[in-house]
Amino acid sequence: MKRFFIQSYYFWTITRFMFIVFTLFSGFASLPIAVDWIDVLIDTGSLCYIVLMIYTTSLELQNKTNKRAAKYIIGTLSILIALLILYVVTTHRASHIALAVLFILWLTLLGLFDLFVMNRQEEELE
Repeated sequence: MKRFFIQSYYFWTITRFMFIVFTLFSGFASLPIAVDWIDVLIDTGSLCYIVLMIYTTSLELQNKTNKRAAKYIIGTLSILIALLILYVVTTHRASHIALAVLFILWLTLLGLFDLFVMNRQEEELE
């Protein structure tokens, strides 16, 4: 599986960048709406998650060594968020289930990518 992630490295980096951009746009669009404490909590958590993703992605695009702790946090949070979305989709009446399943699958694989591929330069030397 590690070999798969190394061979598809640019796919994961580009889709992560697209996810960051789309999440920031949707987050700024919903800022005036968030008035409940749970919304503020979710928005704050999402912002921290996105900031960590921006940090690790910018280091990857500059071919610099990533901080392993940030990659572990991003990978773990991605998998947990995917499980949370899966829980919400299965327990509530969700529309666009096929799209949600694809997003859950992508987010889980992105989390595994962050957990398996810590540093591209080290992985290519092996």
